[in-house]
Amino acid sequence: MDALTIKLLILGGSALVLFRLAQGASSASEVAALPPEFVPPDPSRQEPNPPAVTGSDIPFPFDVRELEAELAPDASRPRVLNYNFRHIDLRQGPSDPESFLDDFDIELENPQSGHRWTATYVVGTPVGLNAAMNDSRDPYAWGNDMLFVRRYDLATILKAVLERNMDSGQEESVAEDISQN
Repeated sequence: MDALTIKLLILGGSALVLFRLAQGASSASEVAALPPEFVPPDPSRQEPNPPAVTGSDIPFPFDVRELEAELAPDASRPRVLNYNFRHIDLRQGPSDPESFLDDFDIELENPQSGHRWTATYVVGTPVGLNAAMNDSRDPYAWGNDMLFVRRYDLATILKAVLERNMDSGQEESVAEDISQN
């Protein structure tokens, strides 16, 4: 190799080293110089999403003894273990209390037998159903476990669900199998 080639290699290597040093030093200072809204979030520093609020996290919205007094004295009311909406926050309710539609899950227990079950209902308002129908590609909606209220009121929803589940959770006798007769 001649002297010119060696000088060019040394010059190129030096330039590459200086470029890498400048790049490393400037990236840290550039991020620090950027306004906070332009700095991308660091996933390792972000707090995880807070857990969803469930019924066991908040006070029950009414005294169940009032409901028991309204019903027949021999009615068996299941115990509520937990409940939640799939999308609606229980503390805040929907953004529009007169227009919502959401799945409502409730975990119940028969106090006599200890039998537990979870029931799911579609709960909403007529306006919320209409909005969901307008957003859907299907020209229909149907279901057996639908509850419609005039406006969002958690106490009203829970009372209706408890009334629906009175005397539920009892182990029913199995029907006789007559297929083998």
